[in-house]
Amino acid sequence: MDTLDEALRARIDELAGSDKGRQPILSTTGPQVAIAELIARNDRLERAVGELSLEIEALAASRTGGTAADAAAASDR
Repeated sequence: MDTLDEALRARIDELAGSDKGRQPILSTTGPQVAIAELIARNDRLERAVGELSLEIEALAASRTGGTAADAAAASDR
């Protein structure tokens, strides 16, 4: 289970981009720049969550012998 946890953490860092391309939002940052940076961060996070959910569904399906669609249907119950 630790291996799975480590793999997911590494994948989250990879998808979220860690600190790559991030601009710090300082008190001296203009509102337009700050808003643009927050929008970019939000977009990256939405993309990462979507990709991770698909990967987790596929992993769950592979452990149970089903398909990713089966795992998704089971999680909706």
